[in-house]
Amino acid sequence: MDVERTIEFILEQQARFSTQQDRFAEQQALLTKQVDVIAKATHVLIQSQQEVRDAINEDRQVMRELRDDIRQVNDNVGALVKVVDELVRRGNGHGSA
Repeated sequence: MDVERTIEFILEQQARFSTQQDRFAEQQALLTKQVDVIAKATHVLIQSQQEVRDAINEDRQVMRELRDDIRQVNDNVGALVKVVDELVRRGNGHGSA
């Protein structure tokens, strides 16, 4: 058995392992950064989604209020038409002759 060759082999293997370990550490650091970026982006998207939901809910409320206002205007116009119609039927819609 050649002790020098064995030691040389072991040292080469250790050097390769160390190099691989360094590459794995670099890749792990890169992956960690990417996961952080994705997590931040996800958080921003979730916040944006909630803001959109809130805006939609506000718009729905405004639309409900507008619908109610339109109903009230329609009721008022209907009542006005009824009054004018009654006045015309009674002859009060014409000036004195």
